[in-house]
Amino acid sequence: MKNLVVPYHLYMRIACELNDKIFVIIVVSNNKNLLKPGFQYICDAIGIDNIESSLSIAINICYQSTFKIKTEYSGLSVMGFDNEIIIQSLINDIVFFPIFTRIEKLTVVITNVESECIKTIIEETPDEIWKKLEIF
Repeated sequence: MKNLVVPYHLYMRIACELNDKIFVIIVVSNNKNLLKPGFQYICDAIGIDNIESSLSIAINICYQSTFKIKTEYSGLSVMGFDNEIIIQSLINDIVFFPIFTRIEKLTVVITNVESECIKTIIEETPDEIWKKLEIF
């Protein structure tokens, strides 16, 4: 199974056509979790007020409100994010992706990587490494 990086950009607008209607999804800040994107949707006069936690939820709420039926779509495939060519064209100019990792109960977000190694610390456990860091 191949993992694809979905390159959401803040205020990015993605449009698709479903049943002769244009649906637009806007990537916005997520008020509930600042580490994840939020999604607003527009079709005709429907949408824009709510911020949804996933692309699929946004497109399905908008679609169901527009057509008054319970059809559901995968937001990633509707917006073309299952197409490697589209993904590659969106990430061509991106030089760094934030890295999310978990160390025991902590979620660590790496947002910048220095081009030179400042110090190397090798220990048996993360706690021993933290004790040797001079920044604390």
